Amino acid sequence: MEVSTQIELDHPIDLKRAVTNPDGSATHEHLLTFIPVQFRGGTVKFCFVGRSDVNILREGARNCNPPASNMRPAGRFSNLAMTLKTGDLIRVGTGLLDLKKRDDNDLNKILIRVGTGLLDLRLMSVSRGRATIRATILADGLLLNLEPLGDCQELNLRGIIERLNRGADYRSDAL
Repeated sequence: MEVSTQIELDHPIDLKRAVTNPDGSATHEHLLTFIPVQFRGGTVKFCFVGRSDVNILREGARNCNPPASNMRPAGRFSNLAMTLKTGDLIRVGTGLLDLKKRDDNDLNKILIRVGTGLLDLRLMSVSRGRATIRATILADGLLLNLEPLGDCQELNLRGIIERLNRGADYRSDAL
């Protein structure tokens, strides 16, 4: 599934997975929230608040390996800030790793991607404090919440991370 939307400053977007519990009830497992926190010229600074088992890779980055997940506490959320320009592609997944290897002529690099892709996010345009993004969901059972928060106030990233680490939904109250 592919969706395009316009977002403004402090407009969070959540990626969740539908999970069926052993008793047959369904819940939503929070995987990632990304929020535009600064617009400057043709770029947008995003904060990606993701679980430790979720990797975030920028296509074409010099370092193709995400931070080691063993350096982040298991099951806990942490913040990764990234400034994107129009056309940048972010890949979100579990166990993602891009390996570059040279071919026999040693001239061209071959890219090998391992892991499971969950979401591709591309920044399509930036204009006057608004960004247009295109999100492509790559796996079944994922939900993308594109709704802005009800009130227009600056988000508290630390508060969001603390609530997510406790298993709470940060959208239930204004932060």
